[in-house]
Amino acid sequence: MTNRQPQDYHQQLLKQLAWAMEMGASEQEFSLIFAHCNYTQWRDQLIQQLAEVCSVEILPIELTPEVTQLHRTIYTSIQSQLRQQQPQGIMVYGFEVVTDLEQLLRLANGVREEFRKQFHVPVLFWVDDRVYTQFLRSARDLASWGTGSPLDFQISTANVIEFIQQVTDLGFTQVLAGGAADFLNHKHNLSNQQLADLRWAWQDLQHRHVELALDLEASLEFILGRGISHGLKQSEKDYQQSLKLWEDLVLSSRFSRSRVTEHLIRYGCVLFYMGQLYRTYADQDRNQDEQHCLQAKDYFLRSHYCFEQAQRPDLVAKFINPLGEILQRLGRWDELEQLGEKALTLHKKYPNPVWLAHDYGILAAEVAIARSQWPRVKELATQALDILTKAKNSVQLPGDLSREQLDWAWGLHQGWYLLSLARAYKHLGQPQKGIAHLELAKDQTLPNFNPDLYIQILAELRQLYFDQGKYQKAFSVKAYQQSIEYQFRFRAFVGVGRLSLNQRIRDTQATAEEKQRIVADQIAASGREQAINDLVERIGRADRKLTVLFGSSGVGKSFLLQSGLIPRLHQEIIGARDVEPVLLTVYPQWEHRLAETIIGKKQGGEGKKNLGKIIDHLVKNDYNNRLTVLIFDQFEEFLFEYPQPQQRRVFYQFLKDCLKLLGVNVILALREDYIYYLLECNNRLISLDVVNNNILSKEVLYYLGNFTQFQAKAVIEQLTEQAKFSLEPELIEKLVKDLAAETGEVRPIELQVVGAQLETEGIVTLEQYQQRGDKAKLVERYLDAVVTDCGPKHRETTWKLLFILTDEKQLRPLRTKSELATGLTLTTKQLRMILDILVGSGLVFQIQAVTEELYQLVHDYLVSPIRHIYESEREKKLANFEEEKRILEQRKQEGAKLERAGLTHLIELYRPFNKTSLFDALVAAMETGKALKAMVTKNTPLKDYPAASPILALQRILDQIQEPRLVKHQGRVKQVAFRRDGQHLASAGGDGIVRLWDLNTGQVQQEFKGHWGWVWPMAFSRDGQHLAIAGGNGIVRLWDLNTGQVQKLLKEPRGWVWQLQFSRDGQLLASVGLDGIVRLWDLNTGQVQQELKGHPGWVWQMALSWDGQLLASAGLDGIMRVWNIKTRQVQELKGHQGRVYQVEFSWDSQLLASAGVNGIVRLWDVNTGQVQAFTEHHSKVDQVEFSPDGQLLASAGRDRTVRLWDLAGRQIAQFEGTRLVFHPDGTQLATIDGYTIKLWRVDTLDGLLARGCAYLRSNSRNSYVNPELKAFCDGLLEE
Repeated sequence: MTNRQPQDYHQQLLKQLAWAMEMGASEQEFSLIFAHCNYTQWRDQLIQQLAEVCSVEILPIELTPEVTQLHRTIYTSIQSQLRQQQPQGIMVYGFEVVTDLEQLLRLANGVREEFRKQFHVPVLFWVDDRVYTQFLRSARDLASWGTGSPLDFQISTANVIEFIQQVTDLGFTQVLAGGAADFLNHKHNLSNQQLADLRWAWQDLQHRHVELALDLEASLEFILGRGISHGLKQSEKDYQQSLKLWEDLVLSSRFSRSRVTEHLIRYGCVLFYMGQLYRTYADQDRNQDEQHCLQAKDYFLRSHYCFEQAQRPDLVAKFINPLGEILQRLGRWDELEQLGEKALTLHKKYPNPVWLAHDYGILAAEVAIARSQWPRVKELATQALDILTKAKNSVQLPGDLSREQLDWAWGLHQGWYLLSLARAYKHLGQPQKGIAHLELAKDQTLPNFNPDLYIQILAELRQLYFDQGKYQKAFSVKAYQQSIEYQFRFRAFVGVGRLSLNQRIRDTQATAEEKQRIVADQIAASGREQAINDLVERIGRADRKLTVLFGSSGVGKSFLLQSGLIPRLHQEIIGARDVEPVLLTVYPQWEHRLAETIIGKKQGGEGKKNLGKIIDHLVKNDYNNRLTVLIFDQFEEFLFEYPQPQQRRVFYQFLKDCLKLLGVNVILALREDYIYYLLECNNRLISLDVVNNNILSKEVLYYLGNFTQFQAKAVIEQLTEQAKFSLEPELIEKLVKDLAAETGEVRPIELQVVGAQLETEGIVTLEQYQQRGDKAKLVERYLDAVVTDCGPKHRETTWKLLFILTDEKQLRPLRTKSELATGLTLTTKQLRMILDILVGSGLVFQIQAVTEELYQLVHDYLVSPIRHIYESEREKKLANFEEEKRILEQRKQEGAKLERAGLTHLIELYRPFNKTSLFDALVAAMETGKALKAMVTKNTPLKDYPAASPILALQRILDQIQEPRLVKHQGRVKQVAFRRDGQHLASAGGDGIVRLWDLNTGQVQQEFKGHWGWVWPMAFSRDGQHLAIAGGNGIVRLWDLNTGQVQKLLKEPRGWVWQLQFSRDGQLLASVGLDGIVRLWDLNTGQVQQELKGHPGWVWQMALSWDGQLLASAGLDGIMRVWNIKTRQVQELKGHQGRVYQVEFSWDSQLLASAGVNGIVRLWDVNTGQVQAFTEHHSKVDQVEFSPDGQLLASAGRDRTVRLWDLAGRQIAQFEGTRLVFHPDGTQLATIDGYTIKLWRVDTLDGLLARGCAYLRSNSRNSYVNPELKAFCDGLLEE
């Protein structure tokens, strides 16, 4: 069509259309008319004009996306709007938005005669190119009834270009008004239909060979890219094309200043959206997170530059904050601090409470968190919440802030501020306040806006509950967290749990089309697509009204039904009927539950009356053309609940009545070992003639088996692809082979368990898998994690409970709660808690029996690992008991030696002393020491004395009389380290400065600055030439002690480093941080040489062996891992209940010391795994360290004591402090006590006696010392 007289042309067509409608109405017969228009905006105008020129009353019917039956929709619209009265004409539009247009038209074509029978009026269908093409494909017979060719309402070229200009201008207006918030708040986007019209317009002009002005084309490409339904890749393609055009325009000099400014602004908008696009990529692809964030950062910076060049600081203020979130994810704390200050200045000048709160609560608070400045974090988060709350309660909002934007910020940012505030309270020693704020954040944060934030909130809440000993609440939060992770595709595997369908990130109301795609993805990923198709096909057949779905435990029957079949049925039309699936899984009072589910309200009364109501409702559904599918899942539980045949007869009679109804289909799902119960329906309790009294026939049964190896591989690949958890192909091959080793098939539940543990531990390569053990080890660690959820103090009891749920025949018998309680030292409340966690985790079934609850392991294959773990632990415990018995006997013998020497009164000296008794106590201790010396040779090591208590008493008395050397520090000390020369000591604290002290002068020789927040780990190289220091921002600085300059910077990816250690040759530096990975850095290149992965969470500590062959690491799970660095083989050492705070190798690499959360120091034999426990500390132990000669072990605990042990486990010295380090020659020990570093002497018995003699000789009470002791001292001092 030309540009000439378009209005006249449209008016002529409208009159022709009106005449056709009027003629059809006068004939009172069905006629079908097609009107064609590709633009909904013009179509809507034409509909209004048609109403003005047409003399007959036309009933308009607008279709919605979920419509599935065209005839019924028209019929019900007439009924609801005109009741029984026939309209004079019918007009249907909106075909273009229908989700499944092909099925809608196919069904309409199948019932086309109904249109003629029921609608004796003209029917007008408004179509576009795509809709009319689909009519010809799917409803050709119905389309052939149309009265001639469609009336074609074309639009002039000038009008199309004007439309494009208007829509793109509107789109940019929305973007500039919304600022950074507009990207997530889709309410400010153009509608899907506007975007569809825009695409039609652009295609239309291209068909007409019309070119747009460059700035209009650039604007058009950008607005098309903002469409939220066509995928990120298409958006990126549109944005890139727009950027290319804008770059040409911005560099051009042929435009006026005002046009250049406009171009810069629009160019800046496109750059910003490219940044947001890569930010979204980072959300969705964890493996490429850093790379995507760096690209997002670049686009954001370029966007801000454009706005600044356009002299629009108000736009910089609107778009600046997302860059801060990217810098936070990258750990760029210096840059984030500068950006936060800039943003704060801008938002004070251009007030916006949403972004002002963001400046305080995220930009500034995240910097304070990185520096561990918890009072500052509390202040900033509180300020942010106050600003946001005040704005929400305001009647009038400032500036151009809309109520919708404020509500969006409340649902998203408030959770972030509450999380920061909770973290501050946790670190400030107020965990209950932290829990309260996290519960508030959990309730008020919208998970679909920012799932990663929501997961962080749940993880923090779970850990706080767990630390407070509230294990059931902690588990509940953990289970919810895992469901969120799975729903939003942050997790690929679900373990033994069953979780619901995926939700769309940042989209509270997914379209029907998107929901359909999500269901399809889920079904395909389950590996059960064929089974679901088979079940749908059976439901549609009149000769398959009953299906018995059976299979072994763990094969995935419930998952198939609940996460596959039911969502699919909600979208199906079967035999021109809508489908209504009804699920029942709990069977006490099943009649009431089923009635409530079907009828929709709680039903009282007798069971038989309820069954009558259900049948009546099913008949009504049938009349309304609805197919009801009754699904009885886990039907074996019905058999447990009703053990008597006469009880089951009621259900069987109800089943028979249902199967008589045309519009009802029934599925019974149960484990194969209970299928024989159904023989009761073969003319015993009931006669099911609908299946010819053969309920176990192949026409009724449907078997669900294990995966083939090919299926298992496909399932793993699809699940991991959806969750962006990439596994090495070689690992997938090996994993499938291992899973199928026993039977040649793969059990779905075992695949899920092993996959979940792979994901938890971050195992993505074949090498890591082989290091961490086989699939059996993964299953064991999965089980151990569930046991840990029950609490460290219940660990042993929980394993015993699981063991009771097995038997020696490798079966999993049913146990009552009373049977489980027998032999367990648990209160009723504790037993209930443990059982709830085990049931909630999916490891255990809870069966509601008539008299008492029954419990059973959920899967047969769990029996073997549970029994193996329990029996292994029992054997280790027995071995430890025998070792402790041996040590106790040895100590008894030593005590006998001491008693024979007449020294038993020394026991009284092992206690606190006051000043008036110190002299007397010293004299008594010296007498004992003199006698003890006579029993051993001179300079015998402390560990060889027959008893440690006398020596310990003597040391403690002397240390109270003679104060240790002190080094005063500016600020609280957190870490100390001796230089190899023994003349220098480095100290670090919360001011970010490390000081190097000269021990001869007691003065600071050097200061090392530039570190953020607390300086936690530091380490000297063996040659004493370098000092490695890590700050709170994850940056490790390698200082050259000769020049005082930083030689290299190493960056930990996750922003915090817990431990550093040089290799013996000084070529490597080992580090651990928040991501659970141990890194070995090549100090020549500054690059990571090797990564050791395997811990499921944070790794707190690690230690390199003296020979550099082994590395030990420990973290939150209480399991220590000893790595062979060369082969990467790993050995696990278990015994700690909860977090391990430190590990340390002996000089010969044969022993490994560890410190734990429960105050126990353990000494492990690396080769055998045998362990000794030292238990004198009264609180958590933070540190252990061997003496340089490897003969002594020192430990530092939260009870503010540093204890010195011999390797037999005897305490031989005790000092004050919270941290420790040995002097290189082993004669001194440095400890930290608040703001002071204390240097203590580590003496032999001779040294202690010499110190005591020197004191007695100089003391004014010397005359009270007996002559024998004086003579002894004189001789000792003369020596």
